[in-house]
Amino acid sequence: MLDLTTIIQQLKDKNPVQREEAAHSLSTMERENPAFKEIIKSLLELLKDPETEVRQEAIATLGKIGTEDEVPELIAILQHLNVDERWNAVVALGEIGSLNAFEDLVKCLEEDPIWQVRKSAVQAIYNLGGQRAVDILNQCAINDVNSVVRRSALTLSEKLNQELKNRAYWSIQEWLDGRISEQGIERGYELGELLAGTRMGVKKCEYIITKSLKIAGQKYELRIIPTPEIGENCYLFELHNIAPGRRIPGGFKLRLVTENHECWEGNEDEAKEAKDYLRVPVKVAPGEGIIWKTEPLPDEYSPDPFWF
Repeated sequence: MLDLTTIIQQLKDKNPVQREEAAHSLSTMERENPAFKEIIKSLLELLKDPETEVRQEAIATLGKIGTEDEVPELIAILQHLNVDERWNAVVALGEIGSLNAFEDLVKCLEEDPIWQVRKSAVQAIYNLGGQRAVDILNQCAINDVNSVVRRSALTLSEKLNQELKNRAYWSIQEWLDGRISEQGIERGYELGELLAGTRMGVKKCEYIITKSLKIAGQKYELRIIPTPEIGENCYLFELHNIAPGRRIPGGFKLRLVTENHECWEGNEDEAKEAKDYLRVPVKVAPGEGIIWKTEPLPDEYSPDPFWF
C-alpha cells in the first residue's frame, strides 16, 4: 500500500533520486484515491524539474495514471529538444488513449527526426485505433525512411485492420438492428423479442440477443437485453435455465469482464442457492468490449468480446 504522505514529501525532496523514485512509485496509484488530484498536480510540477531523469519519470507515471486533463501538457513535450522526454511523452499519450492527441501524434510520426520516437508514435496511434489510424500507419509503412519503423507500422496496421473487422462482426448495435454476423450465427447467437410494454394500445417488442447453452448437461439461455430506460449504453446480461420447472443451481456464476479480461465492482452474479436467473447490469462506453463467462463453463465455450 502506498504511503502517500511520505511520497508527497519525497516528490519535493532536494535529492533528485528521491524525487525520481517517488514519481515512479505512483505508477500503480488508483484514480479513485482521495489524494489523486494532489498527486497529479505534483507530477505536473515535476515536468519542470531541473533533472532530466525526474522529468522522464513524471511523464511515464502520468501515462500510467493520467487522464484527459493531462494530455495538453504531454502534447507540449512533443516539441522538446530532449529525445527521451519526447519518447516518453509519445508512450504516455498512447497509454492514456486520448483521441485529442491523435493529430499531434501523426505530426510526430511524420516529422520527428529520431526513428525511435517515430516507432513509439506508431504504437501510440495503433492504441488510439480507428480506420484513420490504419490509413496513417499504412502511409508510414511505405514512406518512413527507417526500415524498423516501416515494419512496425505495417505489422500494426494489419493487426488493427483485422481488429476493426472483428469488432464489426461482434457489434452489439449491428446485431440489435437485425444484422447478426455470420460469425455470430455460427456461434449460436439469435435475435429474440422481449415485450417492452404497450403504446396506444399496441404491444411493443424490443430485440434482444439470445444464445442457447448446455451447462452440466442442462439447457440454459444467455440473454443480452438493452435497457435504454435505465440509461444510454446500458444492458443486462442474464442466464436462465430453460428446462420446465428448473432454476439456476447454487454455485453457478455469471461474470462479465472487459476485452482485456479485467474485472470491476459488480461484474458478476452468483447463485448462493437455487434462483430463477443470474443477472449482471452493465453500462459501457462506446468502443468498449465485454466478454461473458459462466461457472461452470458451457460446452464449446468461446470468449468472444462483444463491442458496443
